[in-house]
Amino acid sequence: MLFRSFAFDRLGLLADPVFPAITVLSIYVVSSFIAFLRAERERRWVRSTFGQYLSPVLVEELARDPTKLKLGGDTRDMTILFSDIRDFTARSEKLSAAEVARFINGFLTPMTAIILEHKGYIDKYMGDCIMAFWNAPLEHPDHAVNAARAVLDMVARLEVLNAIWRGEGGEAAYPHLAIGIGLNTGLCCVGN
Repeated sequence: MLFRSFAFDRLGLLADPVFPAITVLSIYVVSSFIAFLRAERERRWVRSTFGQYLSPVLVEELARDPTKLKLGGDTRDMTILFSDIRDFTARSEKLSAAEVARFINGFLTPMTAIILEHKGYIDKYMGDCIMAFWNAPLEHPDHAVNAARAVLDMVARLEVLNAIWRGEGGEAAYPHLAIGIGLNTGLCCVGN
């Protein structure tokens, strides 16, 4: 009060404290809103990038904390799975392209769901082969157990699929399907 009175009496200046306060408040609100938009854009990027390859639980965990995505390489213990259909080439040569597509989708879709359900990450599909891994991009101490459970569920689901296919066309149309699954745990370099 004394400063304002002195400035007005001696210098003829009147300082209004409302304008600077409104300016500071406006800057704070705008910068908070921009920070929110950036964080939301980063969450959307994580969801769209990993949503097709990770289970929804893992995607949400990454969206909540994107710092868990580490650039560069990180050496960690991982479990890797390879799975393919036995004699797929011979089987597919007897089918039309549309039948192969229906058959492979009928196989890959449930197997993928099992891997994602057990916190696995689909790395790629190579024809009838699935490559997946556990313990990346997020760390899970029980990754080997999750992978082993996924393998057991895949084998059980295959028996169900075989029964369904036999019911659709008999053994002649759909001979018993067998798959090979390789599972290994060891140190890997992983990262973006």
